[in-house]
Amino acid sequence: MQKLAQFLRDRLDLIVLLSCLLFTYFIWSYGVANDKSEKVEVSELAHIVQVAVTEEAENIFAFIDSVNGLYVSSDDVSDQELSKYMSATSQSHLTGGLLRINYIARVPNDEIKDKTTIIPGYKEQFIVKQMVDKSGQIFKSNNFNLLSEDRRREAVDSLLSGKKTVVIAVSSIENVPEYRGGGFIFFVPIIKDGEMVGIIDALIASEKLEDAVSSMLGEDYDYSWHQDDTMIAERRNIESENVISEVVMIEVGENHEWKMEIFKVKGVSGLWIFVLGAGVILSFLIYIVVYALNTASLRGLEGGRAM
Repeated sequence: MQKLAQFLRDRLDLIVLLSCLLFTYFIWSYGVANDKSEKVEVSELAHIVQVAVTEEAENIFAFIDSVNGLYVSSDDVSDQELSKYMSATSQSHLTGGLLRINYIARVPNDEIKDKTTIIPGYKEQFIVKQMVDKSGQIFKSNNFNLLSEDRRREAVDSLLSGKKTVVIAVSSIENVPEYRGGGFIFFVPIIKDGEMVGIIDALIASEKLEDAVSSMLGEDYDYSWHQDDTMIAERRNIESENVISEVVMIEVGENHEWKMEIFKVKGVSGLWIFVLGAGVILSFLIYIVVYALNTASLRGLEGGRAM
């Protein structure tokens, strides 16, 4: 028993050092595991992105509504009138994501010359009559029938049922040679005397919004962006599975949402790095003090025995 006591007394300084380091590690690991600062940071940034993207979507709808007003107030809007309006106003409303504005007329079946283009089950067809880009350049109409494509037909059905806006996400925007990426089609009905007489749709490139989101997030964050089952955009540079994430839902138009999930590798905040460093330094300072006191005590005991 005396040998054990002597062994512990001789190594008291090392025992104290080990105890202090273990205590420091416990405090540090507990703090890191329960640190909410990074989660708060990710949540705050996700909210900033949510607000910015929501505002951009609202700006797009506001611009479409302004174009819609041309057709509500006039029985015949010429290509030149639409072109002039677009070149004068589009740049002040949008950041560049707008590719085309299309006017779609609601045409009775008996007025359609090529009867093979009529989609059964509808008394009228919805035909693209005017196409203009954001600079005001006029494109020749392709007389595309919205009812001939499933998702656009669903959009038309939704507008006929009374919805004021419809948004669909597409992985590839067709009939726009200068752009090959994905994006959105925003639909707004033209209502006169309580009846839908046509549709304004806008083809929106997702690229500009993606660039804006990436700029807001910086290099430390990745994200995924969906509407329903359609992937709008994704950036995945993070390989670690130890991540913090936040999901935000962005309301777009009527009964539509974009789901955006933001990721960041879970790290250690500066506070807990400081705690770890300070704890290690303090542990060694205590070790030095205990070592000095213990050495002096042992020398005193040896001196007493010698006398």
